[in-house]
Amino acid sequence: VNVQSSLGLHSTAGGTPMTRIGPKNVDIFTSSDGVTFTFAESLVFAEAPGNAGCTGHLIPADYHGIRYIRLFIRTNHDGAVFDGSGSQPCGDGRSLTGLSEIGFGIAAPPAPPEVISSGFNGTAFRVTAGGFDLAHSYSMTRSSDLRDGFPTAVDGMHPPAAAADDFVDPAPPPGRAFYRIEESS
Repeated sequence: VNVQSSLGLHSTAGGTPMTRIGPKNVDIFTSSDGVTFTFAESLVFAEAPGNAGCTGHLIPADYHGIRYIRLFIRTNHDGAVFDGSGSQPCGDGRSLTGLSEIGFGIAAPPAPPEVISSGFNGTAFRVTAGGFDLAHSYSMTRSSDLRDGFPTAVDGMHPPAAAADDFVDPAPPPGRAFYRIEESS
């Protein structure tokens, strides 16, 4: 899943934009269970212009398999440092940051791999497929009847050698079999 978050980095006091307290240096942590978080990346956000038309800071990222995102704001644009002690105020004595909006959008999923060719190569059955994401790994599984959930892994999980790659069942059963190429999760 590709996540693109849009951060509205401005706040108001009595209708006057207060852009200096917007987050500047932010660390992003991710988790699949909401308990154990792993550092993903550090970002520096531009100061927001403070107008209603501001679309925020877009973060294109591939957070495949991630369910939780934690933002740790390290500094704001007014010079405040947030180190957990609460003792590093802004120039005017405030330790504030304003994050007025966070939105997440999911990019369209990539097209699934497509079978280019298939057939026997001696006694082995080979499937050539294309359209792979080189950042992920794939495997080929086999089913005897399409009802058993493709229980037999015949070509183990591995990254594709190129956008098109071969998957081989070295010992196909007699009769017919059904194959599925799966992306790692």
